[in-house]
Amino acid sequence: MESICEVNFCSVLSRHLLNIFFYSRMMNPAVANEVLTSVENTLRSSPFDFQGARIISGQEEGAYGWITVNYLLGNFIQRSYFRSVRTSGALDLGGASTQITFESDDFIESEDNSLHFRLYGRSYNVYTHSFLCYGKDQALRLQLANRIA
Repeated sequence: MESICEVNFCSVLSRHLLNIFFYSRMMNPAVANEVLTSVENTLRSSPFDFQGARIISGQEEGAYGWITVNYLLGNFIQRSYFRSVRTSGALDLGGASTQITFESDDFIESEDNSLHFRLYGRSYNVYTHSFLCYGKDQALRLQLANRIA
């Protein structure tokens, strides 16, 4: 039971820290760096095997979400020479941004939206785009601002 609580706590803590990082980074990059330094110092003195922290890009966030979805669906390990499994796309509606990510066989016009990596012996070309300020919290703020105006 203790490990479940620890996992839930870590999940809630990581989401909370990500929100702090995003809003701090968006509003004041200096504050974001202070928060990140404080988190690093705290985790270095914890029993966790801490190996560093950084704020990831929206494209990285989209890619990690796509990998997670397809891993959980078994799309990477169920591939064989006789049967190909198509990957699923991922749409991540976050608090401050939304990411869309999917595998593409077509040429991707912008290198900023194109990621290439290798998983389980296969290469993937993935389109990913992060829409900053199109998350649910930002949409709510916009709606509230429109009601006030």
